[in-house]
Formats: sequence, structure tokens, C-alpha cells
Amino acid sequence: MTRVRRGDDRGIAALEMGILTSVLLLVAFGALPLYSMLRASQEVSKSTAATLRYATSVASNARRNSDGSLSRRPTFDEIQRFARDAAGDSSLAVTVTVCKGATCTEIDETSANRARPIPAAAGDEVTLRVSKTVDLSVLGRVANAAANLTGGDSPFPENDTTVASTASAREE
Repeated sequence: MTRVRRGDDRGIAALEMGILTSVLLLVAFGALPLYSMLRASQEVSKSTAATLRYATSVASNARRNSDGSLSRRPTFDEIQRFARDAAGDSSLAVTVTVCKGATCTEIDETSANRARPIPAAAGDEVTLRVSKTVDLSVLGRVANAAANLTGGDSPFPENDTTVASTASAREE
């Protein structure tokens, strides 16, 4: 009669725990940047819709601008503040483009006329672009490493991505 000798099982549970913990940490650190991207996408979309309505509206009462003129249209600074308040995020980038036929004027943070009312009249097309940069941390590094292994270019060379939303409407 032969005796079958069983091996020593001590340490198997520790090995399984190590493997499982590594996989769970990889999933967790990969899911956090995805959650950040989804949240940023929702913030940007919500902010764009509300801000476009504000940017194309005309106030019932005129107010005096910094140069002394009267206007019923919002300034770029007011539009940007409204967008950031709507999203609850002060890091949003906002660009307003006003098109009168084929001529378009783009206004952003660096524009000299950002404190003046947007140059829109009834019938002009106003395009609003709201964007936010999201840090991908571990997920971006893994995606870049996988792309480099397959011989492709890094999809996230700065290890971040920009989530943007654009909407257009006719001025009231």
C-alpha cells in the first residue's frame, strides 16, 4: 500500500491575498481617473447648457459698463463666472465665439475686450466652449506604456486629457 503525502499548504493564503490585493489596487487606481473624467464631463456639459442660455439672453434693464456705455448683454467675465459657478469648479476654461455671418470674434481669458459686453446682436450665432483638464495619474501612465509596447504614440503625453463641451445658439 502506497501512502500519498500531502504537500504543505501554509503560505498559500498569503500568496492568494497578495495577488488579489494587487489586482484590486490596479482596478481601484484605474477607476478613479475614469470617475474623474466622467464627473468632469458631467460638470462641463451641465455648465455649457446653462451658460449658453445666460450668454444669449438679453437683460430687461440696461446697465452701465466700465467705459460708461449702457448694455443689456453680459460680458465675457460674467459669462465665465456664471459657467464656473454652474459647475462649481473654478478651473474651467471658457471660450465664447460670436459669428456675424462669415466674420467670427473669439473671446477668452486673454482677450483685451473681455470686460466689455459680448459683441452680439439679434440673429448672430454664439458658440460657447467649456473645457476642463483631468489628470489621469496611473491610468494615463498604463495607457502610455501599453501604447509604447505596441509601437504606437502615447495617447496622453502630458498624462492628462481635456474634457470639453461646445454648444451654439442664435442670439435673442
